[in-house]
Amino acid sequence: MKTQTILFVDDEREVIDALMREVRHLCREEHLLPATAHSAAEALEFLEESGDEVAILVSDLKMPGLKGGDFLRVVADRWPNTVPLVLTGNANLDHVQDFLDAGVQTFLTKPWDRDRLALEIRRALQVHQERIDALEHHSYVEEELKRTRRFHDRIARGQLPRDPRLGIDLHSSISGEFEFGGEFVDLKRIDDDRFLLIMADVAGHSIDARYVVALIQAIVESDFPDYLREGNFSPENFADWFNKRLCTVKPGGERLFVALLAMEFDLGCQMIRWVNAGQPPFVVESSAGKGPDFITATSKQYPLGVFDKSIYKQEILPFPPGARVLLFTDGVHPEGLNLVDYDPDGSMAVIRRCLKERLDASETANYLCHELGLNQKSDDLSLVLIEHLPSLNQSDSDGFCDD
Repeated sequence: MKTQTILFVDDEREVIDALMREVRHLCREEHLLPATAHSAAEALEFLEESGDEVAILVSDLKMPGLKGGDFLRVVADRWPNTVPLVLTGNANLDHVQDFLDAGVQTFLTKPWDRDRLALEIRRALQVHQERIDALEHHSYVEEELKRTRRFHDRIARGQLPRDPRLGIDLHSSISGEFEFGGEFVDLKRIDDDRFLLIMADVAGHSIDARYVVALIQAIVESDFPDYLREGNFSPENFADWFNKRLCTVKPGGERLFVALLAMEFDLGCQMIRWVNAGQPPFVVESSAGKGPDFITATSKQYPLGVFDKSIYKQEILPFPPGARVLLFTDGVHPEGLNLVDYDPDGSMAVIRRCLKERLDASETANYLCHELGLNQKSDDLSLVLIEHLPSLNQSDSDGFCDD
């Protein structure tokens, strides 16, 4: 077993000597190496040299120089795995909460009880080990999330289908909390003229939420081709099929639901059809004679993964050559903003301005963060800008279908 250090700090040498006699056998049993300091400054110097090895700090409060409370706060900030115990002759402690905030495990009074001292040292050693275990687990999870992020980028970001009639610009940013986001964006080809955009946002920021994103990837990559071969594709059929698959395999019951926007781009019929199940509204810009026409499309349907018998209804809009659509997850809106009932003169007006200025996806994201005061560390943000590119051989009247 690794030997760790217990540091005793007191300006009275006779107290230090007595403590050394009391803990001699305990330190041998618990593989602790005792060390001493006679002032806060001396203790800080010792910690600078071997801070990571100090498991427990037993300190007096009233010493010359740095006050005991200030000293303990420095230790808590710089060596958070070290567990402090307070040994004091003052039974009526002032500002006890301040010491607790500094991580003090317990208070012992002078003269101390030998058995109580041994008990508290053993408890502190257990707390120290729990902190070390938690730190190692956090490092392991952090590394796993980084590896999953790299996998996510390779699988979900690098295989978008290309078509000369379709301009696609994608921006994705991940909150500072995790290396792997809780959002999924992909574009799938249905046939020569039709494409399906899938934009999914998993509720929450836990490891389970990231696991659900991995499930979404697996469903899209593995099961979607079989679903297409069954024929009769539509966004509402897809949302129904996708919901049943998620309800079957995802963990967490109703805690983990998935906001989904499934949008079909039919370039032959010059239409977009979509199901919006819990995602924010999106904005469509198309030329209508005198100038750009902005349409804010809102939908109020259940997210996926809540009820396996949810019914989804698709909506439809023209999407002629030159039209553009801007889609985004809820990270584009300030925290607390209702994601259904937007103020048309507020956030959405800023979003329409981005389309009017013909900003690309990254420029739009940066502009929105600046204008709306968004905190990019508080939520993931995916933003997709898709344009029906005019073709030299295509007239404005070509391609419309009955629907």
